[in-house]
Amino acid sequence: MKKVTIFMLFLFFTGIMFSQTVLSTDPMHSRMEFKVTHMLVNDVTGTFDDAIFEMNRNNSDFTKSQLTFIAKVSSINTRVEARDTHLKSADFFEADKYPTITFKSKEIEEIARNVYNVTGDINIHGVTKPITATLYYNGSAKNQEGQTIEGYKVKAELSRSDFGIGSKYGPAIISDEVYITGDFELLKK
Repeated sequence: MKKVTIFMLFLFFTGIMFSQTVLSTDPMHSRMEFKVTHMLVNDVTGTFDDAIFEMNRNNSDFTKSQLTFIAKVSSINTRVEARDTHLKSADFFEADKYPTITFKSKEIEEIARNVYNVTGDINIHGVTKPITATLYYNGSAKNQEGQTIEGYKVKAELSRSDFGIGSKYGPAIISDEVYITGDFELLKK
């Protein structure tokens, strides 16, 4: 009887381990972009070139998956070196003091086929706030190496004033609203 119980526990825990798949960003085929409006007339975009999106996917119920995102502030890239340097300074992100932006999911809700609201905590500039992003599953394919890849798009909006970013610059200069779009190709880790 004891051997049967131990065997059943082994099967149970093995089933739990294999019902999870850990996926991580393929940096060659992923990007994290933000957009603000400058002087009320023009959108300015930038990326975080060093950003990782990871998923601990529950294979039987996607809404029980865990998502995390980490971006290095020092990798900010607006294609204008002087602006990038300014964004890393104390006027904005204070990259030396707050080197990363992080997000951890708390709840995932399916709102349409392959479309999810993902609610979690985002930490920017030392401030943590709840945020809800929309996650789109774009499908899967085999890459040139024969690995299965999965594509995801993330869209979110936040207020930079909630995080004390650029408080010296009002919305007539830089919009308070920041629009975030991420396109991620994920591989098994």
